[in-house]
Amino acid sequence: MSIELKNADAFVELPLLAADSVDLIVTDIPYMSYASRGKTKNEMHGVFDEKAFYLVAQLLYRVLKPTRHIYYWTQEGEPYIRSIQSLQSVGFSINRTLVWTKINQTKCGDFAQTYPSQLEFCIFAEKISTSGGRTRLNGALHSNLLSEFPNIPAERMVHETQKPVGLAELFISRSSVGGELILDPFAGSGSTAFACRNTGRRFLGFEIDEAHFKKTAFRLSL
Repeated sequence: MSIELKNADAFVELPLLAADSVDLIVTDIPYMSYASRGKTKNEMHGVFDEKAFYLVAQLLYRVLKPTRHIYYWTQEGEPYIRSIQSLQSVGFSINRTLVWTKINQTKCGDFAQTYPSQLEFCIFAEKISTSGGRTRLNGALHSNLLSEFPNIPAERMVHETQKPVGLAELFISRSSVGGELILDPFAGSGSTAFACRNTGRRFLGFEIDEAHFKKTAFRLSL
């Protein structure tokens, strides 16, 4: 199966894709500033402002085939609210919020003023067809609590928001079949790409940060 990863800006590349051309979207949008990790918002490529939430939702809706699914990682609080509002505003139907329970707490945030989180949220939504059809999930029933995927130890992480490949494999296996095209416009560490390779799907991804792109391309042997 083809694995295609580009060192490119998703906001430039997404308008170039044909409408209704992607079978599934699995992505982790750049919604955080990472200021607590020594990087300011202006030093990070592509960190979202309010306008970007709505623009990316429009672009993703256009390229996804009718009746197909999107898995959209976000964070509790303002990013979650903006994500839900922007996805709904362009026509996505929100099905469920999936909750990933980590073993270890997150390492970002001002712990003197808040409770460290051991949860991350993934919005599961679909592009409703005017014909009324829907794409059924594959496999056995699974609750919206994703508790069987340990988070990656800090010393093994190659990206600030890296997710276990197993999580992407679950989404891809449940919402697509072999040979279909999976899109991740914010590819990061390449978890979605590795999951596509492992499950026999085609992958298309973009990563704007050159350093992350090079690391991921090397790990994928591209």
